[in-house]
Parts: sequence; C-alpha cells; structure tokens
Amino acid sequence: MKVDIEDEVYYQCVEVQKKYTGLTISAITKLGVDTIDFKAQLKAYKEGEERRKQKSIDVRTGYIFEELSIFSPYSPYPPDETFRIVSSFDAPVDYISFRGLSNKHIEELILLDTQLPKYISGDSKKQVRQCVKDGAVSFALLRPSDVGLGKGGRI
Repeated sequence: MKVDIEDEVYYQCVEVQKKYTGLTISAITKLGVDTIDFKAQLKAYKEGEERRKQKSIDVRTGYIFEELSIFSPYSPYPPDETFRIVSSFDAPVDYISFRGLSNKHIEELILLDTQLPKYISGDSKKQVRQCVKDGAVSFALLRPSDVGLGKGGRI
C-alpha cells in the first residue's frame, strides 16, 4: 500500500530512514514506501529514543547524587570530615571520611561509594570492599622526589 508523502507517520519514518541510512528523502521515496513497515520502524525508533533519554537522565541523576549526597542533613558523614575524591565518574570510591576529624581525634577512616538503589556495584567497587574486609589497606606517603620532581623535595 502506498503512503501519501504528506502522511505524518510516513514523514517521520522517512526521517528515521534518512538518519540511519544516510539516503536523501527522494532516494528513500524512490525505493518504494510499500516495501517498508514504517509504523513498526517509527515505534522501534521512539522506544530507542526513550531508552536513551532515560539512560541520560539516570546518569545525570547519579552524578548529581554523587556530588551532593554528602551535604544532605540526613547524611551520617559530616561534610567537614568527608572529602570528595576527584576522579572519573564511576570510580570505586567517591569520598573518604575521617570520623572524628572535627574533634581533632580521628577514630575511623571510611571509604564511601555513593550509589543509587537501582544500580549494582561494579567489580572494582566490590574488590575495594573485599580489600577493606580482608585488612588489605595501607597508608603511603608520596613525595615530589619520589616521582622525579625537584631536588630535596622542592618543585
């Protein structure tokens, strides 16, 4: 069945075809509109767009939560004792908290990972958690001279 060029569904599907095939509208029209199920293509395209939009919203929501969660009045980790670890998105640890720092007596060191409930921790996060459980945590000091910068630690 031929579809009139003015039909909205046809036009939207031609735009989808144009986007994915790189063909011009006239080339798509010459191929014959009766050989393609445009409504099914349009539905699949719209569903794909919705999934992409939702993923984008989820990523932004996660990033905002990661950045601001520590400042919530309900956070058990005071902002003056908790520091953001500057790293790439989805790093295994987002914050480090020094419990007792505000009292000048550090009682506990806490590695924090912010995570929205619907997401599962990645392997690196699970490995960090296991290292802490196993006691495989250490302290190291890195000086400029250790990495070849300056004489006597001067940069």
